[in-house]
Amino acid sequence: MQTSLSLNSGLKLSGLYNSITKANQVKIAAKDEAALIKENEISLKNAIKTAPQNYSSGVKIAFEDAKSGSLVSANLSLENFSLLRQNFDDEDFFLRDDGALRLNGKAQNFVAAWFEKAAYEMNLLNADKNKDALVDKNELSKSFLYQSPYLEATKNSKQFVLKGGEKIPYALSDANFSSISIE
Repeated sequence: MQTSLSLNSGLKLSGLYNSITKANQVKIAAKDEAALIKENEISLKNAIKTAPQNYSSGVKIAFEDAKSGSLVSANLSLENFSLLRQNFDDEDFFLRDDGALRLNGKAQNFVAAWFEKAAYEMNLLNADKNKDALVDKNELSKSFLYQSPYLEATKNSKQFVLKGGEKIPYALSDANFSSISIE
């Protein structure tokens, strides 16, 4: 779906694709502390993994996948985790016994929405056939990406149109990846 945006300078951007400018909306009910403590006993070994086994930088988080109901185990960079902590309440974070921070409430819905976009809309979860949390060059042909956006001026040069941003099969892109992770 295309939208437009007017800037304070009076310039108008049109042609924005919601798919590249915002996450999906998910509404996973927040769990109370008792439910989080009980869930704490469930190992993350069977969780959906978003990074290879030997990847350990950043902060390990866990959250519920809105589509499957499964737990997802992910790593966030310190910078991204810091931004997440600044924008959500303390009640949205629960420290598990295994050291992972379990997202809950609004923080979980925010992260789960972006996960849904990468895992399902871009098909990265399904494309990862060997389930090593990396989509290699052979698996990439089963995934999608969003064409890079660029601005194009109109004749009156007071309006710009954002081109690109469409979802395209990875095989049709000119991207040059050897592998990517859902993270």
